[in-house]
Amino acid sequence: QHGVTGLEPVNPGKASKEERARAMQPYHTAHNVELPEGAPWLDEYVTQHAQFPNAKDNDDVDAQSQGLAGLEQGLSGMDLWETMDD
Repeated sequence: QHGVTGLEPVNPGKASKEERARAMQPYHTAHNVELPEGAPWLDEYVTQHAQFPNAKDNDDVDAQSQGLAGLEQGLSGMDLWETMDD
């Protein structure tokens, strides 16, 4: 148990972390993924992506690929927030 409320488990299917990340690469190539300048976690986050799949920890890459895949399925982040108020 992670102790964070409001999260729903997601089954990413049979694709590996590398396959999921590779499927989202067009978003990066098209410059459609924006990161907040000056965020305290940004250097580590970018380094992990640059070293993928050989980074010690690939969880940020995998979380991002699953988040982008979720957006592909229809709901935007704003749509998700609006449904939480219902």
